[in-house]
Amino acid sequence: MLQLIREAGLPTPELGYEVRADGRLIARLDFAWPAQKVAVEPAGAGVHFTLKQWKKDNRRLGALAARGWRVIPATNERITTEAIKLLNEINEALGFPTLLFAHGDPARVVASVSRR
Repeated sequence: MLQLIREAGLPTPELGYEVRADGRLIARLDFAWPAQKVAVEPAGAGVHFTLKQWKKDNRRLGALAARGWRVIPATNERITTEAIKLLNEINEALGFPTLLFAHGDPARVVASVSRR
């Protein structure tokens, strides 16, 4: 995911960013842009092993939303088949009007993901 973000020319996110409230850890975000309160998190069946974990994750997402965070789910399917759409969603959440690719070619970004 980080390679995809970089190849698209988006700002580099903070990795493992901790969101805290009253000294308590609310969440550790995989990819975060704290100034804009935007995060990208892996999502999918493999992430939620049990109903208990799924409920815990939903509480965590609710706590983040209550604090103004927008969490964008990044499933393997979205990364491999909808990369441009996912990047545009991240881009818009960060407040940029148009997605500009570092290499000037959107197909290059998708191709870099497809080769994995």
